[in-house]
Amino acid sequence: MLKDTDQGLRTLTRGADGSRTIGGGPARSTLFYAVGVFYEPGLDTPVPLAGVDYFSYNLKGSRTQINAFLAGAVNSITLSRPKFLGPFDGTVEAGLVAITFNDSYFVGGEEREASRIDTRPQSVAGWLGLPIGSFFRVAGGYEFDYQNYNRDSETETFTVPSDTAVHVVSLQGEFNRAGWTVGATAGRARRATWEAWGDETAPSPGTAALYPASACDSPGSCFAEFDSGQDRFRTWQAHLTKQFFLPRFQKISAEARLYGGSNLDRFSQYTVEYFGPHVRGLSGAGVRFARGAIASLDYSFSLADVIRVEGGVDYARLRDPLESDLDRTFTGAGFAGTLMGPWRSLVRFEAGVALQSDYEALRHDFEAQVVFLKLF
Repeated sequence: MLKDTDQGLRTLTRGADGSRTIGGGPARSTLFYAVGVFYEPGLDTPVPLAGVDYFSYNLKGSRTQINAFLAGAVNSITLSRPKFLGPFDGTVEAGLVAITFNDSYFVGGEEREASRIDTRPQSVAGWLGLPIGSFFRVAGGYEFDYQNYNRDSETETFTVPSDTAVHVVSLQGEFNRAGWTVGATAGRARRATWEAWGDETAPSPGTAALYPASACDSPGSCFAEFDSGQDRFRTWQAHLTKQFFLPRFQKISAEARLYGGSNLDRFSQYTVEYFGPHVRGLSGAGVRFARGAIASLDYSFSLADVIRVEGGVDYARLRDPLESDLDRTFTGAGFAGTLMGPWRSLVRFEAGVALQSDYEALRHDFEAQVVFLKLF
């Protein structure tokens, strides 16, 4: 069992009377069986998870840290090593999924089901970082994404984009001191192939006055509007975080993030998702934007070394200029935690709900994840 202390993660040793004491050094490694279930609005049904969760501070004596969650349907691996190349540290991250997600599209706040498709994204990224002084760090990275697109059961007249690799080169800077974190990332991306895609329907009678006769009634997602020059695009984001450490292992975290970019189309815009720009309750729901801001406030505490609980709220103000010149607002709330279970087990849980959404169909959507971990 691990405990988060002021000196980092430490092992907890169980005594004969059942009490636990903190060990003197960091936990070297842990290996768990993992079973659970994952659900978000971008999925048709809850997805079962089964596999292992492995963590090590010093993989095979190489000074490499690893955190690997391998659960079949959803897999995440992070490798990092300080002093990888002289003063540079190195990090490799991979996100691999074996399931498909719905890519929904909204026009005027209403989902256009005929333009919905299925996606299966994969990504691998590598970073080289250089600490400058005690509080500042710069890094450069390369990310390889593979985007797989398929027709959905609701897809009608929509031509699906071609599967493609996406190459992304990024620069990043971050400053940390006294609980404050300020950072920014900018990236340039290039798609390997990008063939014509989009909706080929003419405007319906109900939208003919809103959209010209030469266009379809799905602005930002029309076949006639395809631009091959959008195989290249740029993105940037900045964040500000402050953590307040309170007595008895309590913590309050406040965060604000800004997002922007250029030459973005429907499939290169940001989307609200579980492993990206996150608004609890709306992961994978189809909320996309080219620029916007998301603010979060969280409170967490630990109780008697047995339970760790966190709760918070997110507020987002986002704009998709392909669809409208209006800002859309969204609010989500949720909680998460870790519980000690019987037979050397842990239970991780997380749930979120959309409290408010300018897209009426997404109000009260929810996401949830429960994972049971059994220590080897």
